[in-house]
Amino acid sequence: MWDMNDARVFCKYLGCGDAVSASGDSRFGVGDLPVVQVEVRCKGTEDDPWKCDLRPLAHNNCSHEEEAAGVVCSAEHWQLRLANGESGCDGRVEVYYGGVWGRVIDSLWSFNDADVVCRQLNCGSTVSVYNQWKFGPGTGPVWMINVRCNGSEPNLWNCSFTQANPFSTADDVGVVCSDHIPIRLVDGESRCAGRVEVYYNGTWGTVCDDSWDLTGAQVACKQLKCGQAVNATVSGWFGPGSGTIWLDNLNCSANDSVLWECRRGPWGDSDCIHKEDAGVICSGHMAIRLENGPSRCQGRVEVFYNGTWGSVCSDSFGLEEAEVICKQLRCGSARSVHHDATFGKSSGPIWLDDVKCRSHDSLLWQCPSSPWGQHDCSHLEDVGVICSEINPKTNDDEADTKKAKRGPVPDDAELRLAAGFNNCSGRIEISFSGTWGTVCDDSWDRHDAAVVCRQLNCGDPVWAPEETLFGQGNGTIWMDEIKCKGSELFLWDCQFSATGRHDCEHKEDVGVICSGAWFF
Repeated sequence: MWDMNDARVFCKYLGCGDAVSASGDSRFGVGDLPVVQVEVRCKGTEDDPWKCDLRPLAHNNCSHEEEAAGVVCSAEHWQLRLANGESGCDGRVEVYYGGVWGRVIDSLWSFNDADVVCRQLNCGSTVSVYNQWKFGPGTGPVWMINVRCNGSEPNLWNCSFTQANPFSTADDVGVVCSDHIPIRLVDGESRCAGRVEVYYNGTWGTVCDDSWDLTGAQVACKQLKCGQAVNATVSGWFGPGSGTIWLDNLNCSANDSVLWECRRGPWGDSDCIHKEDAGVICSGHMAIRLENGPSRCQGRVEVFYNGTWGSVCSDSFGLEEAEVICKQLRCGSARSVHHDATFGKSSGPIWLDDVKCRSHDSLLWQCPSSPWGQHDCSHLEDVGVICSEINPKTNDDEADTKKAKRGPVPDDAELRLAAGFNNCSGRIEISFSGTWGTVCDDSWDRHDAAVVCRQLNCGDPVWAPEETLFGQGNGTIWMDEIKCKGSELFLWDCQFSATGRHDCEHKEDVGVICSGAWFF
């Protein structure tokens, strides 16, 4: 019986290193030389095959087709790669043999086969397998046909397969491994914040917010190498996505390294709609704002980094740096720069100092500066900027037109947060004409929440929690399908359905936690 000890001696004798695999099933094709009807029995320590125990076969019916011995040695220089994908961890499976990259074709390519590929390439586990069209046809010789792995082999060539050299038009196999990172955060102004979207079965889709929490958000942030989870957002906070809702009822643990390792329902099995799309803000997210000014386009420069808002020192800060900020915020061009805390002193860290922007920089953090958090400044040097778009909110005529379309808003309208742990957290409630009611979460996102928090002098939105956190309200559902730009002074300045017109139930009442909630 041909085994690894026999193969090891042959590899050593040929100067080809150690044996990687031994096969006795004509894996490498049939030869045209006579078959030596002999049984080789080596201990593995011999330096010459002829020193092994060689015994004539009791029968002489060994054929090329069935029992020709083969070996793969470590110096045979097999290599493996994934081609034509988006990363080194997804693509068409190709192997390097005899100095040429070649193809792997298989009509029954399975997860067991693909798992060996992913593990061998240090790409995690298998997410999807393909045996046609996905990554296009290869162009080299066919090195492997009909691979059969049990899933535990260290290398693809340790599996059972047939080797053939001629070119073929058959389908090439492909794989998407978990470390391909088929996950992204969308509509959050940076790659480390936004709506969670996953790539599965050839398309991008979303994640439902059922059971979504900071543990799941932490897995997403870790997977994207975006630091720690700061917020786990729900109810389409970053806007509704499109396509299939791929994951629902995620229950992640601290040991999960990718989202699809979490306990969950089957792929694509969901009872959600896109207004329930989950999102996340990671500590690696960077954002910018102008704070403590009369509009969002003038104020103290603040940057969100490592989960915290902080200021920028005025050292070396001029109009060129201000121009980058104004363009980044879509506030026109820079009009003036203000040193010496003109817009007040920040209470957070001073994140940036000695900023020097170049003409091609489009984001403040692209500009050269001192390392994040390193400075020789005090908050008396917090820099401020005024952009040309002084008040970029809707003009009065446009606002009047919108009000006319949705019905008049009473002059005595009021806003409050109810059932929270202080005045800056809770269920959002509106009073029109002396009657308190609620707000539906349809189309609700961070821009709408920002208006609420600012209107109540509660800072910025930190979290839009699920409805059940603050309980269900009662009375009229006054507002539905709210669409704010984020710059409005009052929530009822935003677009929304006609007052009191909705298709909601109180289980959809929306709530919010503002940053001011932590300072009461």
